[in-house]
Amino acid sequence: MLPHTRAKVKPAAGDKPVNLVRRPPRRATAPPDLTTIARAKAEEILRANLTPRGLLASRDWYREVFARDSAITFIGACLLKDTLLYKALKTTLTTLTTHQDVAGMIPTCVHADTGKADFGTLDSTAWVIILHYLYYYYTEDRAFIARQYPALVRAVRCLQANGRMPDDCVWSQESDDWNDLWSNHGQTLFVNVVYQAALKHLARLADVLNKRADAAAFRAHHAKVTSRIDQVLWVPETLEQIPTRMPQKHQPALEPLRLFAKSRGPMRHYLAFVSRGFIGSFCDVIANALAIVLGQSDAYRTGRILDYFRDAGVDEPYPARVIYPPVQEGSEHWRDYYYSYNLNLPHHYHNGGCWPHCGGFFVAAHVKAGRMAEAEQHLTGLAAFNRLGTTGEWQFMEWAHGENGRPWGSRFMSWSAGMYIYAYEVLRDPALLAVLDPPLSENSGAQPAV
Repeated sequence: MLPHTRAKVKPAAGDKPVNLVRRPPRRATAPPDLTTIARAKAEEILRANLTPRGLLASRDWYREVFARDSAITFIGACLLKDTLLYKALKTTLTTLTTHQDVAGMIPTCVHADTGKADFGTLDSTAWVIILHYLYYYYTEDRAFIARQYPALVRAVRCLQANGRMPDDCVWSQESDDWNDLWSNHGQTLFVNVVYQAALKHLARLADVLNKRADAAAFRAHHAKVTSRIDQVLWVPETLEQIPTRMPQKHQPALEPLRLFAKSRGPMRHYLAFVSRGFIGSFCDVIANALAIVLGQSDAYRTGRILDYFRDAGVDEPYPARVIYPPVQEGSEHWRDYYYSYNLNLPHHYHNGGCWPHCGGFFVAAHVKAGRMAEAEQHLTGLAAFNRLGTTGEWQFMEWAHGENGRPWGSRFMSWSAGMYIYAYEVLRDPALLAVLDPPLSENSGAQPAV
C-alpha cells in the first residue's frame, strides 16, 4: 500500500467505512508578530495622508506639506516600491521648490488647503536636496532632476551663506530646525549632519547630470564640513587631540571646546551645539543617531554613542528620547519660552520626550553598527510605541512623555509611520542603509534601485 492513501476494507453490515490511515494534523499558521502588524498599519497611515499637493505631515493637526517631515517619511516610504508613493514624492518636491525664495531657502511647509508657504527653519533646505536624491535613486527620473537642479544649487548656496566662512558648518538661530521650540544655536549637530549628507547627495546628482566641476566642488565642501563637525562638536580623549594650528578664522570656535574639555573631560557623544562661548553639552539623541545613519560618525565614535544610549536608557519608556538628560529650569540651556503651552517641561516634547521618528533612526543606527539583537529589541519597542493612541490603537502618535510613556500631540504622523517602515526593512536587509550613506567617489553617481 502506498503511503498517504486511504485503505478500504469491506465493512460489516451496519458498520460505517473506517479510514485506517490517519491524516496528518493541519499545521497551525502563526499569527503575525507585533512588528509585522505595525509595518502594515504604517503603510495605511501613509496612504491616508496623501493629497493633491503631496504628503501631509498628518491628517490630524498638521495638514501641511512639510519639507523635513516629507524627507524623513519618504526615507521609509520609498522602500514600499509603490508608483503611487513615488508620484506623491514628485508632487511634494514640486510643491516645495515652487515656493523657494530668492535667497534659495526652501519653505518649512506649504499649506495643503491654501498653497501658502511658511518659512523659518534652515534644515528644510538641506532635507529637500536629500529628498531629490532619494527620488532619483528609486525612479531614475533623470529629466526631472535636470529640471530641478538649478533649485538644488540655489538651496546649497543658501546653506553656504549661513556659514561664517565658505568652508564652515552652517550656523543656526534658536528654533531653526526640527526643534522649533528649543535653544540649540550656533553650529548645531542636527543641521550640520543633514547638511553634510545633502552635499554628498548633491555631488552624486551632479555626476548623474555630467556636471563634473559642480560634483568636484560639492565633494570638496562635503569633506571640509564633515571634518569641521568632528573638530568642533566631538570632545576628544585628550586635550592634545584638539587642533591648535587651525586658521585664525576657526580659533573662536575651538577655544571654548578646549576649555570645556579641560573641565569636563571626553564625552561619549557629539555635543548638541557649539556657539561663541556657549556649548550644548547634553546628548541630542536624534542628531547623534543621524550622525551614524548619514555617515558622519566613524566606527569608534559610533561605538561610544551607542554605548552611551544603552547606559543612559534613552530607549525607555519607548525608543527614543530626543535628548538626554532633560534640561531643568535654572540650567544655562533653559528658556522661558519652554513654558509655552507647557510643551517643553522636562520629559515633554523636545525636552526629553520620546518621538517615534527618532526611534526609527535609533533602530537603524544599531543595525549599521551590527548590533542586530539590540536593534530587534528596539524595533519591538517602537512597534509598541506606534500602537499607542489617544482615541484608539495604532495612531502613530507625534510623541510621548519621557517618563510615563503617555501619548501626546497629533495622531497619524507620517514620519512616525515612514521611519517605522525604514527601521523594519533595514533590520531585515542592512544593505539598504547604503542608500542614505553612499560611497562618495568621483563619477560614482546614484545607483538606481529600479
